[in-house]
Amino acid sequence: MKYKLQSKNECGSNYNKYIICEQESLKLNNFNWPVLVNAYNRKVRNYHIIKKNSFKKSEKYYDENKFNVGILGIWSEKNYGSELTYYALYQVITSMGFKVQMIERPRDAEWKPNESAILFKTNPYPKYSLCPLYNTKYDMLDINNRFETVVIGSDQLWHRELYECFGKICYLDFLKSNIKKISYATSFGKDEWTGNEYDKREATYHLNKFDYISVREYSGVNLCKDKFNLMAERVLDPVFLCEENYFLELAKRSKMKTPFEFIGVYILDNSELKQEIINYISIKLKIEHNIISDALKENITNEWDNNIIKNAYTEDWLKNIITSKYVITDSFHGMCFAIIFKKQFIVIENEKRGSARFVDLLTMLGLKERLVNSMHNVERLLTNNIDYNKVDEILHNEINKSYNWLKTALVERKKVSYTVDDNMLSNITDHAKKYNLHNYYLQNSLVRHEESLIKHEEVVNRHEEALIKHEEVVNRHEEALIKHEKVVNKHEISINRHEEVVNNLINQQIIQEKIIDEMTKQIIHLNNRINEGGIRNKIKKLFKH
Repeated sequence: MKYKLQSKNECGSNYNKYIICEQESLKLNNFNWPVLVNAYNRKVRNYHIIKKNSFKKSEKYYDENKFNVGILGIWSEKNYGSELTYYALYQVITSMGFKVQMIERPRDAEWKPNESAILFKTNPYPKYSLCPLYNTKYDMLDINNRFETVVIGSDQLWHRELYECFGKICYLDFLKSNIKKISYATSFGKDEWTGNEYDKREATYHLNKFDYISVREYSGVNLCKDKFNLMAERVLDPVFLCEENYFLELAKRSKMKTPFEFIGVYILDNSELKQEIINYISIKLKIEHNIISDALKENITNEWDNNIIKNAYTEDWLKNIITSKYVITDSFHGMCFAIIFKKQFIVIENEKRGSARFVDLLTMLGLKERLVNSMHNVERLLTNNIDYNKVDEILHNEINKSYNWLKTALVERKKVSYTVDDNMLSNITDHAKKYNLHNYYLQNSLVRHEESLIKHEEVVNRHEEALIKHEEVVNRHEEALIKHEKVVNKHEISINRHEEVVNNLINQQIIQEKIIDEMTKQIIHLNNRINEGGIRNKIKKLFKH
């Protein structure tokens, strides 16, 4: 319905302010444009910030908390290469003028995230640039309200066998269509797809919703085309795009002591062949070697003969490569940094962790011969030095190409289109909010019950303590009673003995009394006889004479 304002003069006493001027069917609303995105809540948040703080404080807070790009990945993983590739990507995107925040996998992922990049001696990121950890993947729906663009970072995030380990977040399926999705130098880890048909369909569906896709290896380009019907760009790992000064500054912070000349060794998986190659090159070059191994491994000294550096920080790891004369590694990023800092190096093939990425990069740079899997070519490589003039020429072009691709992907405006998935995600978000609210009340109720239980336990503990004290008193009384019973028993025994003595004495007295009675009777009898026979008089006469 449409209304028009009515004046008092027009209606007189029948003034109702509004009158119906035209009536239309509500079905016409079906022809309206649908709502493309939810209301942007950052303005509301900023209003509350300004309301509570001074303008200067609000400006500082807003400057530290406004982010238009989120980098999602495993930047806190206990792995030197992973931490450095995300650090590099952060520096590159930040240098383009974007405000960036680092996002990790949820806490309930099989491989748990950390609060910070734990291998760095000092946290290389500003505190405000680390997004708080989410508990679950559903909690990560909050990202839709925080960023305009989300970039999934480098490393093997699309490795099918690691998908569950990282919490199933690497396809960005929790983001709505108004959020720009970019993958930069993401790797499948292998040159073939190892998932089943369902895994393939899932990946195809979600990856086709990305706005820009780039991968780190040519094998990844082929996988995207053949398996997922996608056109992907091959780009360099972020460590090549980052300015060397950032890495040099990190290496300067290291307190690790190194010889004047040494071989920098970074080996993830030890073997007899690798030890043989290390010792051979060390003897040939007549210099020592410093070994750093996988940061995740414990008791690594048991795997090596000597020269192992334990508990190395990322700063130490960089210094071990940057200040070395020669590099030996079986790591992709160990190889990358050897190239960045123009080191003579040998890469020992690591089939366990995937060799496609090594072959891809080395082939592009004309260095494929640096990859070995036996002692066969080691001696020849020691005398055949790398011509970094040729390498730098190729690398320079590839860096420009990769940098421009990333900048274009970030700068170009998102073409917003409303999809059914957005409606589903909105419903999921609403349900998640209700669940979180319900969970909040349950948690509060649980807290109250726990507090009540604690109080009851305290009362029970006090009663138990009082009971223990009463039991101690009862025990003391029982001990005293036992002692009194013993004393009573002794007295009873003594009384019995005295009664026996008394009885004996009484018996003796009775016997004596009987004897006395007998003697008395005899005396009386004698007296009677004496009186009868005149004996008394005769006795008196005798006493007279």
